Amino acid sequence: MEEEILEEESLNEEEPILYTPEPTIYSVYARANENGRVVKVFSNCFEQPQEGDVFVKAGSGDEFVHVGYYQLLTGDFVHSYKIQNGKMVECTVKELEEERTLKQNKN
Repeated sequence: MEEEILEEESLNEEEPILYTPEPTIYSVYARANENGRVVKVFSNCFEQPQEGDVFVKAGSGDEFVHVGYYQLLTGDFVHSYKIQNGKMVECTVKELEEERTLKQNKN
């Protein structure tokens, strides 16, 4: 009879609780040149923001660590993004054309 009780107790042992850590949250920032055009996008995983850098987004995972997917320049080296009202936004077609014209006139 004692053996039956021991077997029953061993069947009722609690499973170990697995600890799942909270995901690490990273922030993405943009840095602009003197004309307000974005020249760098980076994650605080690798670099800390400086004064003037603009917060873009935050979250966990590769999207917030490896931010090289932002195409900061077009095929003809015109800036694709700008900082406007404290946010990173895409340049308009008109702004892209204006920058293209400025670059052509300098050459």
